[in-house]
Amino acid sequence: MPTELTKNFLPICILAVMRTHADQGAEVGSDGDRYLTQSQIRAYVEEDFGLKADARSIARNMRNLAEAGELYPDLGITLESLEQTRRAGANVVTDEPLVVHAGWRLVQDSGFETSEVRMLIDTVLASPVIPQRQMKALTKRLLALSRDEIVVPKADREGHSPAVNSQFFLNLEVLNEAIQQRKRVSFVLGAFGQDKKLRQRTSEGEVRKYTVHPVQLLVSKGHYYFLANFGGSGKVYKFRVELMLDVRITDEDAALTDGLADLNVLKFREQHAYMMSGEVMSVTLRVSKDSLHTVFDQFGPNLHFLNEQDGTVDVKLSAAFYSVLFWALQHYRSVEVVEPPELRSELERAGRVITQMYEGGAGALSLEARQS
Repeated sequence: MPTELTKNFLPICILAVMRTHADQGAEVGSDGDRYLTQSQIRAYVEEDFGLKADARSIARNMRNLAEAGELYPDLGITLESLEQTRRAGANVVTDEPLVVHAGWRLVQDSGFETSEVRMLIDTVLASPVIPQRQMKALTKRLLALSRDEIVVPKADREGHSPAVNSQFFLNLEVLNEAIQQRKRVSFVLGAFGQDKKLRQRTSEGEVRKYTVHPVQLLVSKGHYYFLANFGGSGKVYKFRVELMLDVRITDEDAALTDGLADLNVLKFREQHAYMMSGEVMSVTLRVSKDSLHTVFDQFGPNLHFLNEQDGTVDVKLSAAFYSVLFWALQHYRSVEVVEPPELRSELERAGRVITQMYEGGAGALSLEARQS
């Protein structure tokens, strides 16, 4: 037989009520948080545990629990009260308003340090794909995880609100479910127009519908990518989640070739800068020693150094062809591709095209000529 509860158990019962009935608080604060009134706490203690307590006992234990949480943070008990100002009774001779505890709520410790919550908030604010309304709501929820106050920087996106996919989080939810269930996914790709609105992309008047085998989700340069496979090969295709429309899970089971089911997304991201395609190959770069941080930033720590000279050092790594191509163009002042020869040839060709573009006036080289 369980031990009959006595009033010695009242503090424990109160804490249990605060956890179990947190969303049923009758009082609501300015930020939308709900607070249980003392009469509610008293009623739930009796209803849940058969323990009767008078109003004074409830009030005294609430104060004691709040004080214990302040004095001993390691207890993990943080009670927050909703204070309200009321007029003193007619029999009280005072000009001072009466401040009362209208309700209480148990602030659950998230286990996050303030610096960790700040990092998560800044990551949300830096994302170019989260709609403004959802960005603000998510930031508010993250703030509740911090023990200390965080001053959130202003992050209003002027003119940005229409240029997002309002179904972004729904897409993530559906894609994550498909990965978990190992089911194929169908979708169409969208594109933004001059009106900043996302519409279905067409080719010769036709909308192409994709049906793929899901591999995994990853973030690169602030954008979410859906990695998928068409089946029959080990090739991974990359789709921007914020450009996907009409995402659906099909009834067909997904089948992945060996190695894709447990793909290392960190390694994949390091080898595919900008999520560009191309065969992953061995590349040697000659890099200024003052710019080595750019190599680490882009390709991760799996680097091999050789042929050190006064101002440069050669760096050997593995990465996708076009990822290195565009990165080398961006950092041409401090980086030279040593090998492979085909990558040097492609960079030489790109250099000639760029020279032709800028030797004359604007439009000296047509779009068709650049892309041929």
